[in-house]
Amino acid sequence: MLRKTVLITLLLGLGGSWSMATAQVQSHESIRRAAADHVRAQYDGPKRELKVKVDQLDSRLRLSQCDSALETFAPPGRSLPSKQTIGVRCSAGQPWSLYVPVNVSIMKNILVASRELPRGSMVDADDLRLEQRDVARLRAGYLEHAQQAVGKIVKRTLHQGDALLPSQILMPEAVKRGGKVIILAKAGPLQVRMAGKALNSGSTGELIEVMNESSQKRVEGIIVAPGVVEVPL
Repeated sequence: MLRKTVLITLLLGLGGSWSMATAQVQSHESIRRAAADHVRAQYDGPKRELKVKVDQLDSRLRLSQCDSALETFAPPGRSLPSKQTIGVRCSAGQPWSLYVPVNVSIMKNILVASRELPRGSMVDADDLRLEQRDVARLRAGYLEHAQQAVGKIVKRTLHQGDALLPSQILMPEAVKRGGKVIILAKAGPLQVRMAGKALNSGSTGELIEVMNESSQKRVEGIIVAPGVVEVPL
């Protein structure tokens, strides 16, 4: 009787081990592929610019095979464009969820300095060239067209090969503080021009304060051209 009990116990133990060994497991490749596809689907530019590399998962990770298509999502919080975390989950059978690290590169031709540009210098077309860079790493933005930079002033010295960022250039001053300006008051077809004095410096499109030289009244207006400030009538 004892030998029979031992035999039954052994068989039950072997059966349990066999069940675990033969259980279907979700392949790591399918999880990594789902995360990569999620990133590609979110990118609305040319796919040739995008390169996605998904980190290998821990080899000890064993998740039950999902009975439905894997779901992907962006976890709460902000991630860097170049280093993202994508959630992958199964909502059928034995549900599970995990986060997958993904490295992203977006290669584009952007403007870089073709020579050293000292602080305060005005950008010319010859000062620029296009060069392929990973813009996913440029958190402050980038420029792709020469007209976005030509005629603007460099705020800090740029060395040859430096990418031109929107924050590094600005429009030249169209009005200088203390300088004489024309105050243009408009209301439909009616226009009135008055002599004024700029109380602030500014570039075209910026709002500054000016003073009417006749009335000594201070008003705010928008610089519409060098030396011309438009105010409401």
